[in-house]
Amino acid sequence: MLGNIVIEVLTNLFQGVVFLGFIFFFFKPDKVNAKDIIAYAGTVFVIFSALNFFTFYNNFAVIESSAVYIIILELYSILFLKGNIASRIIVPVFTYLINTVISYVFAYLVSYLSGVSYYNLATKSSVYRLLCIIFINLATLLVYLIILKFRSTDLRLVKKSDIVAFVLIPILSMVVVYSTLEVITITDFRSDILPYLFLICSSMIVITVIVWHMMTRISRQHQIKTKLLLSKQREQLYENSILSANQQVEHISNIKHDMNNQLLCISELIKNKEYDSAIEYCSNSKKNLESVYTPVSTQNPLLNAVLNVEQDKAVREGINFKINIEDNMLSLPNNMDIVSIVGNLCDNAIEYLKGCQRERRVMGIEISRHNNYYIIVCKNKIEKSVLKSNPNFVTSKDNKYHGRGISIIRETVEKYDGELRYYEDEGFLLATVVLKVKGNTE
Repeated sequence: MLGNIVIEVLTNLFQGVVFLGFIFFFFKPDKVNAKDIIAYAGTVFVIFSALNFFTFYNNFAVIESSAVYIIILELYSILFLKGNIASRIIVPVFTYLINTVISYVFAYLVSYLSGVSYYNLATKSSVYRLLCIIFINLATLLVYLIILKFRSTDLRLVKKSDIVAFVLIPILSMVVVYSTLEVITITDFRSDILPYLFLICSSMIVITVIVWHMMTRISRQHQIKTKLLLSKQREQLYENSILSANQQVEHISNIKHDMNNQLLCISELIKNKEYDSAIEYCSNSKKNLESVYTPVSTQNPLLNAVLNVEQDKAVREGINFKINIEDNMLSLPNNMDIVSIVGNLCDNAIEYLKGCQRERRVMGIEISRHNNYYIIVCKNKIEKSVLKSNPNFVTSKDNKYHGRGISIIRETVEKYDGELRYYEDEGFLLATVVLKVKGNTE
C-alpha cells in the first residue's frame, strides 16, 4: 500500500516538473533569474498538490482535474513567460493534449494485450498499471524532447482569423478527447465501443496536427515574404543613400562655386558703397545655403544612412523634417533593424504628408534611451483624426509592398519584447516604439 502511494506521488511530481519544464524551455528564455526559478518551483508545487488531491480524493473527476491542470499551465505561461501570446495560450493545451493521447493509446494497448479492463488499469494498483505509468511518462518526456530539439519556427500569425483557428481547433480537440473519456466512464468501459471512440480521438488529433502544420507553414511563408521585403528595402536604402550623397556633393560644389562669385560681387559692391545691392546678394546667398540640409552625423553609419535618405525624401516633398538624436542606437544587437523601424516610420509619415497642404507638411523624429530601453518617437501633422477615420491604417496604394510597413515594424518590435503605440496629440499623429536592449537578437 505504501509503495503504491509513493509511486503515485513520484509520478505526480515527475509530471509537474516535466510538463512545466517543457513549456518553460519551449519559449527559450534568454537567461534564468531568481524570479523565473521561484515562479517555476511555485507552479510545480501547485500542480503537484492538485494532482495529489485528484489522485487520492477524487480519482474519477477526469474532466475537472484536466481543467484545473490546464488552467494552472495557462496562468503560468501567460503571466511568467514571454513570447507570442497565441503560442503562450495554445502550448499549455497542446502540452496536456500530447500526454492525454499518449496515456490513452498506451492504456488501450496494455488493456487489449493483457486482458485487464481499462477501468481496473486506470484505478487499481497492479504490475500492468505500473508499466503503463512508466511507459506513458517516458514516452511523453521523449516527445517533449523531440519537439524542443526540432523547434525552430518562430510562429507569427498576422490575421486574427488565423490566430483564432490556431487556438480554437486544439481546444475543440481537447473537448472531443475528454468527451470520449467521459463516454467510456459512463458506459462502464465497454470494450465494444472503445475502438470507435479511439478512432474519433485519433481523427481529431490528426486534424489538429494538420491544422498546426498548415498554420506553421503559413507563418513561415509570411516570414519569408517579410525577409524578402526587408532585403528590398535595404537595397533601396543603399541605392538611395549613394544617390542622395552624390546629389548633395554636387549641390554643395555648385553652391561653393556660386558663393565664390557672389563674394567677389559683394566685395566690389561694398567698395563702391552700393550697400543695398550687397545686402540683397547676402540674402540670396543665405537662401542658397538654407536649401542644403545638414546631413545627420552620428557614430552609427547605418542610422546616418537611413535618416539622411528619409531627410532627402522629405526635402524633395517640401516637408519640414526635424531630427533630434540623443542616442545613436549602437547597442542595438542587430543594427539592420534600424532600417526596418526608422525607415518605415518615416516613410509612413512622408507618404501621408505628401497629400497635405504645404504649410501642414511638418514631421519629426526623436531617438533616446532610458536605462535598457530605446524610445523612438516619429510624429507628423495631420489634417483630421487618422485613428478615427482609418484606425487600421488601410492603404489604397496599388503597390503590393506599400502598407506592409506597420506590420514589419510590429514584427521587429516583437523581437525586442517591445511595444508600438499610436496616439494623437495637438494635431499630430505620434508613433512611439519602445525596444528592450538585451542579448543578440537574430
